[in-house]
Amino acid sequence: MTNYERSASFEPSLPALSKIEQSGPVHIGLIGSGAVARSLTANLNGLRQVQPFKLTNWSRSHTESLGALLRRHPDITHLWFAVSDGAIEELANQALAAISEQSAKRLVAVHFAGALGDIRLGNESHGQTLTVWGAHPLNSISGQTAISLSTPFITSPMAPPLSLLLPGFKNQTLRLDNSKRTLYHALCALSGNMTVILWETIEKEFKTQLGLPRETVAAYRDQIFKNLSERQPSQSVLTGPLKRGDFATVDRHLQALQESTTPNLASLYRAFVQVYECNVKSHPTRSEAPHV
Repeated sequence: MTNYERSASFEPSLPALSKIEQSGPVHIGLIGSGAVARSLTANLNGLRQVQPFKLTNWSRSHTESLGALLRRHPDITHLWFAVSDGAIEELANQALAAISEQSAKRLVAVHFAGALGDIRLGNESHGQTLTVWGAHPLNSISGQTAISLSTPFITSPMAPPLSLLLPGFKNQTLRLDNSKRTLYHALCALSGNMTVILWETIEKEFKTQLGLPRETVAAYRDQIFKNLSERQPSQSVLTGPLKRGDFATVDRHLQALQESTTPNLASLYRAFVQVYECNVKSHPTRSEAPHV
C-alpha cells in the first residue's frame, strides 16, 4: 500500500556539483527525458570531470521496460525519478517489483516533484519496501543548463542528507513539514508559472490591441524584477495607483480591461487588488518604497 507523505521534509554557469561523497561506486539510474532530466544530465556531465561514476538513462521511449533495465543493472545505487507527478508511483512500483529485497534496502530513490513529499511503497507479502524521497529544486528548470549551486532543494524533515540523495550536489537543503508541501508548490507555481503567463499575455496585448512591439515592455519588466531582487525584506517596491490610493484610476483600469478583447484580465486585476488590500490590513506598519 502506498503512503504519501506530503512533505518538503543565479549562477547559471556554475554547476551544483563537487566530488562525490558516496562510499563505494555510484551508479545512477536517471528516469525521464523532460526538462528536469536534461538539467540533471548536464549536472552529471560536469561531475564526470571530478570523479567517474556510472549513469544509465531510461524513459518510456525505450523499448526495454524499466524492470528489465534494473534486472540488467543490479549495481544501480540511485534511482532518480525525473518524471511527471502521476508517473512516479507507477514507475517506482515497477522498480520495486523488479529488484531483490537486498537491493531495495540499499537503493536510494529520489523524485523531484514539488507538490509531493516522500512516497513510501511496500510489498507486504515479501516485507519489501522502498521510499522515494522528495527533493524539489526551487528554481525554474529549463532543461537547457545545469541546476545551479544557488538553487536550494526542498526535502522532508525525515529525508537523508542531500549528499546521499544526490551524490556530488552541494546545494542548500531546506526542510518543510508534510502538511505544507502542496501549498509550497502552489506558491511556486503562482509566483513563477503564472507570472510567465501574465507577461506573455501583456506582450501579446501590446502588439494586438495597442500596435506596440512586444519588446516595448522589456525594460519595464526587467526593472520590476531588479527592484524585487534588490529590496530589503521589510520594504515593498510597489508603485502605481494602488500604492497611491488612487482608486478612481483603478476603476478606469478595470473598465478598460473589461471592454478589451481579454476581459479575464479584469478579474485578475481585481484579485490582485484584493490581495493587496489584505496585505495592507495584515501589515499596517509595513514600510514601502516611495512611488513614482
